[in-house]
Amino acid sequence: MAKKKKQHYGPQMILRNFSSDLEKKLIAIFNVENGFYKTDCAIKNQAQDDYFYGNDAVIEEYLAKNENETAPIIKAIINTENLPKRDSTEYVNLFTFVFQLAYRTQSSVELINEIVNKNLQEIIKHDVRLKKLEVRAFNSD
Repeated sequence: MAKKKKQHYGPQMILRNFSSDLEKKLIAIFNVENGFYKTDCAIKNQAQDDYFYGNDAVIEEYLAKNENETAPIIKAIINTENLPKRDSTEYVNLFTFVFQLAYRTQSSVELINEIVNKNLQEIIKHDVRLKKLEVRAFNSD
């Protein structure tokens, strides 16, 4: 079992910047699809899924480390309204963090799996060594 069951694809440290309470534990949410709006929702329960990155916690721990390195950079940006100097360590860390955010959602996982599946099926179709290979589609479950 993973050390952390709730694995956040939306970093809590980002959500806390939109918090509705002084302790930065609550946030208001709005669901665009159904018009649902609620105030005072626990940040720890938002933008997360059980074992989203898997049971071994390797990815979760890597992302947590990256978030811990990036949090003070984001705080400094908010406080000073200035970005880090280009090519500085802070700039590279921030860039890496933002880049990773794009691939931390269920839709990105599904898209990547779809691309891998299509490519793998195409490879199997054209490689005689793999003709007998039965490949099931990857899924994010």
